Amino acid sequence: MPKTTIKTPPTKTKLNSCSRLFLQWATVFILCLNLFSCGSVYDETSLIENGIWTSGDSIEFEFEIQDTSKRYDIFVEVNHQVDYTYQNVYCLVKTFELDTRIREDLCSLELADSKGNWKSEDCNATDCTRKIPFIIRTQFNREGRHKIIFKQNTREASLEGINSLRLLIETAN
Repeated sequence: MPKTTIKTPPTKTKLNSCSRLFLQWATVFILCLNLFSCGSVYDETSLIENGIWTSGDSIEFEFEIQDTSKRYDIFVEVNHQVDYTYQNVYCLVKTFELDTRIREDLCSLELADSKGNWKSEDCNATDCTRKIPFIIRTQFNREGRHKIIFKQNTREASLEGINSLRLLIETAN
């Protein structure tokens, strides 16, 4: 007996007005999200071995800038242990543009308030993560390779309790 195949015409699904409205709204929302969201230009994390940042260890972030007409927001995210002893981390920060040093600054990465409460957005039983606005709405003068180097600059030769530093660069709104 030969097999017979019955072909059925494709059915058209009719959307009711609520479904159609939802799909239109979702499409507009996704388009707006893509147009107006901050674009990530650079995101790198540098782990600190055994959570001990020595004064001889520099943390270097190297990135490319393609568009000098845009403004950028630069964030430093510090992951530290909950039993970290200090309120902040003092760092010597060097910035380079195409292998030429432009600046050298001393900065304080604030991790706790004056009462000792962590300012971190994300804490658990062992560690905390704090995203700190570092340089906001900046423009780069030249396209190409840039570098930011962090060196802990505290009174301690070995600073215990800092697990990692993360550098995030996003296009500013």
